[in-house]
Amino acid sequence: MGRPSYQHPDFMVLLFSRLFRSEELLDRISSYLRPEDLYAPTERGWALSWAIVRDFWAEHRQCIPRAVLDIEIDTRLDGMEDDYLGDDGAEQLCTDLDLAFETGTVLPDSWLIDQLSHLVKSRRIHALAQGVAEAPAEQIDELMAELAVAHSGTQLSTGTEVMAFTPGHEQLNQIPRSPCGVGFIDTLLGGGARSGEVYGLLGPTGRGKTALAVQMTWSKVRREEHCAYFAYEFPFDPELTQRFYAYAADIPASRIEGRNFDQLNPDDRARIQDETRKYGAYMHAVNMINNRNQQTGSGGMQEFRSKLLEYRKRGTPISFAVIDQMIPLANRYLAAVGKDPGESMRLYLQSAVDEAMRIADELECSILLLHQMSPEAGNRSPASYPKWGDAAECRSFAFWMSNCLALGTGDERGLGWCCSTKARGTAVNGLIVKLEGADYRFVHEPGRYQLAYHRFVETGAQYDNKRGASTKEAVSGSYDAEQQAGV
Repeated sequence: MGRPSYQHPDFMVLLFSRLFRSEELLDRISSYLRPEDLYAPTERGWALSWAIVRDFWAEHRQCIPRAVLDIEIDTRLDGMEDDYLGDDGAEQLCTDLDLAFETGTVLPDSWLIDQLSHLVKSRRIHALAQGVAEAPAEQIDELMAELAVAHSGTQLSTGTEVMAFTPGHEQLNQIPRSPCGVGFIDTLLGGGARSGEVYGLLGPTGRGKTALAVQMTWSKVRREEHCAYFAYEFPFDPELTQRFYAYAADIPASRIEGRNFDQLNPDDRARIQDETRKYGAYMHAVNMINNRNQQTGSGGMQEFRSKLLEYRKRGTPISFAVIDQMIPLANRYLAAVGKDPGESMRLYLQSAVDEAMRIADELECSILLLHQMSPEAGNRSPASYPKWGDAAECRSFAFWMSNCLALGTGDERGLGWCCSTKARGTAVNGLIVKLEGADYRFVHEPGRYQLAYHRFVETGAQYDNKRGASTKEAVSGSYDAEQQAGV
């Protein structure tokens, strides 16, 4: 099965078993690993332990003895509120520390540091995305730029300021989220996707739902998360394969489209091979175009669940799964069971969402469902905010979802809204994004929307006030653009 990743429940035990023995590892990570980076609902004790281990190392330059660690934990807990760990948490920490002290590990320090980099980057991106979601409108462009820098990095830098561990960090969101790797998506979701939850992605035909889903998927793959992409609308070879290649190797899609691998230039082939060599084991492409629905005896969402269970049995449990898209899945299932799609589509889509929620909870993964926007919504002006009720065939499609993202119609330059149509606890519910045609990926586009002309303008552009054009800040997305524009 290979080595467990930082997401494995035993990772902290393995890490601390080395920290209690390896002065070299302590020296290498003490300059940048902060106790806050280990702070999560199930890791409060580890965060406290690391604060003590790090402080002891800084003062004595040696690994901490068990007796000293126990005394220091008791001392620091006395200065915190009574329920900081709770009875169960304190007992579990004692058990875990016993295991870490007694268990040796042959895992190399280089691998542990690499996994720590992935863990800490995810935690810090989560914190940055939360900061963007809670910031006032005038600060969002600046904070989004910081978030983009954080997403682009692949390793932690050393020498960063070490922050003290204080009980004040309990104010952080205690439900862990895994960043999706796309700055504006993580902002709209309040830090990323949660395990066990289902998310929707609505959009008009041709707006780029698949492009955005591919972008999110490969970003998670680069964090060494096992992802499964179920293709019901486009076959993987060549359409989706080319898009994944382009995004994986940072190659413009125009250099790949219409060509097979052997027809690419040598540099592009080398970059693709390098990326797939590093991360290909985490990307699981499931081509459903030519599969028979009766493959597992039931088809539809049960077939989807069966595939995810297969990956779990192989030792590669999926953390993020995409269904692209829902209407082709529904059409195939309804045809297989002899039902009229015109009469049964709405009920089946709702039941499919319900089933996806059960699957996500059972298999502890995040699921993204791509779905078509209604023709009426797809014909609206770019000024119009998309809503979760704009779903085609089933207006209640997103009703029980944790969150439903929606892409609005774009203007002639590819600019448009991306909204969190069911924002729960996030202050930002809409941002301007642009679909870069050459690269076939979305980027956040700081700017304003010129309501009188129903078009986006760049930040700092001159506005024609003589014609009575009014502008509205669009970076916060905290207002109803449709109402403001009178659309």
